[in-house]
Formats: sequence, C-alpha cells, structure tokens
Amino acid sequence: MNLSFFDKKNKKTHVTNTTSHTNLMREAGFTLVELMVTLGIIVILASIAVPAFSSQIANMRLNDAANTIITTLKQAKADSFIFRKNVTVTLDVNNGSITHDKPELGNANAGNTISTQLNDKIVIKMTNNTKQTITFTPKKDIKELSDTATTTPISITLCHKGQKSNQPVINLYANGNIHVTTKQGGCA
Repeated sequence: MNLSFFDKKNKKTHVTNTTSHTNLMREAGFTLVELMVTLGIIVILASIAVPAFSSQIANMRLNDAANTIITTLKQAKADSFIFRKNVTVTLDVNNGSITHDKPELGNANAGNTISTQLNDKIVIKMTNNTKQTITFTPKKDIKELSDTATTTPISITLCHKGQKSNQPVINLYANGNIHVTTKQGGCA
C-alpha cells in the first residue's frame, strides 16, 4: 500500500510504501524461542550462583558467631582485671547461647548477666575440655586451665548446620590468650 503526500515548501509529492513500516512493527518483539533461550540462560546462571550464595551466608553467620564469642571472652577477661574478681563466661552448647556475668562498677559482688543468643543454625562444640564455663581470674588467666596446669587449650569449634564451610576454632590458653584458626568441614 502506497501513501502520497504533498510537501508545500518544496512543492513536491512524496510517495511512501506503508508495507515496510508494517513489517517493522511486526518484528519489534521477541519470539517465543528467543524468550525460552533467555530464560534457560537465566536459570543456568541462577543455579550456579545459589550454592555459592548459601555458602557465603553460612560463612558470614559463622564469622559473626565467632566474633560475638571472642568479644564476650575479651570483655570478661578485661572485667576480671578491672574489678579484681573472677568473671565467668558460660557457653550453652545445647541452645547456642553465651552468657557473661559482668560485675558492676562500685560493687564487684552485684552484677549483671549478659546473655547473647547465636544464630540457631550455629552449632558450638567444645573440644579438649567438656566444661562449658570459662572463668577469667584477676590475673587474666583461665581458672579451669590454670588449676590443672595443662598446656592443652580449651577449643571452641563453630559449625553451620547443613553447610560445609570454614569452621572457626577459638583456642583459649591458660594465660588467657585467645587464638583463632579455621578448618574446613561440616557439622558431624
């Protein structure tokens, strides 16, 4: 189909073929095959990314739990030195919580108990020692280890349920030093 129009300025008649414009409009979208190929590529990329993302979330949860435990242990060690009193940290391996008995300023016998709940997917394992309490003395050492004169540290291993990831291992030595390493594996 041809359309013609008159250009008054140039005093010419122009003829336009409208079928070519109609064909262009028909080709402006995607075909079903193109959409299916694009969708297939997106699904493949997502299937590659999801496991890596899950592993990243597990590692972030483990690092957060390790940092929470380390911060609590360091605070208890500092409190025992400042208040000249034994300060106890309790790890509840059954419900994944850590409790710190914090003395109050001015009255070392009256204190507060600060309890922190770790993520429910985090499992706490205490190796080389079955005790779940760690007591820092005013000399900045650990009572459970200094009483027995052992050189074996208390090891706290954290793992993530259902994920193999880098497990933080927190080692506590008799002199109160805290050393963190990691090992690969899952909860067994």
